[in-house]
Amino acid sequence: MGSLLSASFIKKYNLTTGVRRPISIFTLSCVSEAYYRQLKRAIGFRYTIIGGVGDRRECLTLMNQEDIGRKVGQALQNSHHWLSTTLKLAQSMYHQISLRLRRSASGARKNPKKFISLAINEFPRYFISLGIYSALMRYLGDAQETRVLPRKSVVLIAKQRDQVGRFYSVVEGWLRTAMGQLGKPLHLKPELLLAMTRNEMNFFLNGRALSKKQIRGLRQRTRGFVYLLRNNQETVQADNRAARSLLNNFFNTRGQKVVSGHVAHPGIVRGIVFNILLAKSHKRPARKNKIILVSPMTHPDDIRFIRRCSAIVTDEGGMLSHAAVVARELGIPCIIGTKIATKVFKDGDKIEVDAYNGVVRKI
Repeated sequence: MGSLLSASFIKKYNLTTGVRRPISIFTLSCVSEAYYRQLKRAIGFRYTIIGGVGDRRECLTLMNQEDIGRKVGQALQNSHHWLSTTLKLAQSMYHQISLRLRRSASGARKNPKKFISLAINEFPRYFISLGIYSALMRYLGDAQETRVLPRKSVVLIAKQRDQVGRFYSVVEGWLRTAMGQLGKPLHLKPELLLAMTRNEMNFFLNGRALSKKQIRGLRQRTRGFVYLLRNNQETVQADNRAARSLLNNFFNTRGQKVVSGHVAHPGIVRGIVFNILLAKSHKRPARKNKIILVSPMTHPDDIRFIRRCSAIVTDEGGMLSHAAVVARELGIPCIIGTKIATKVFKDGDKIEVDAYNGVVRKI
């Protein structure tokens, strides 16, 4: 059986890599419900293909992002009120859904079935709000495009996106707690239940027992999976070999000493890497100068540490990402969207960040 996401398929439909982080199949299924099925009702267009490849540690998403950026541009040209109306909708949805989920969070441990049932409906609606900001950021990802909107609007979008984005990890924590409690009587670990899609989880909550074959299938998914939503059909393929092959094709870093990305703020600096994923200790280094933060992305909670850094390098992000905005405010070199910096540079490596040419290299 061939992989759902072959190289030719990815090229044919112009799928580009999105985020690479720990994302369960359940969450990916919620994202797909929002981006594929519900986003169009909110803003008039949607992503047409959602893909994912990963295991229990990480997942790489694949979507037709350039097409979305083009549609945002068309919407902005067709209506002067589209942006303000869309931002109001995104904020309204976020506040309503976050309030409902926060009120129910205490039940994640006491009544996990009820909380997960709520999450099946509300988590995708949260991702509609996040998807609106993601679509805007695709359009504004090029530094030249930020000139289309007033700087005040760009800063507002960035701040609201950070606020909405932070809630994702909070809900993930509640879900893991609820899944742990739900699976405890059946001796099923949270990662097994999180390897289900929304529909599979719905059937399970409504009393459909898991067979031994299905449990084996979920275990195989945690070792490696390929996910695809296309033509309104959701498919998950448990295939560790295909998952590893796809990830290696996108992120083959063996022997690599140089990575490139987009310049968020110019400058050149040499320093010591603090790789937030590979650091031997979670304690932030005490050195005040010449620390270069290498991270998948940054969050507002990191700001105290970022102030002690001489540069920022991230795997993900566009010109409105938190790292880009903070780097411009602090006046430090920043290169974003490298995809593989956290894989190439180990904690303690000496590197040079050339944020004029968008290049980071070991020295």
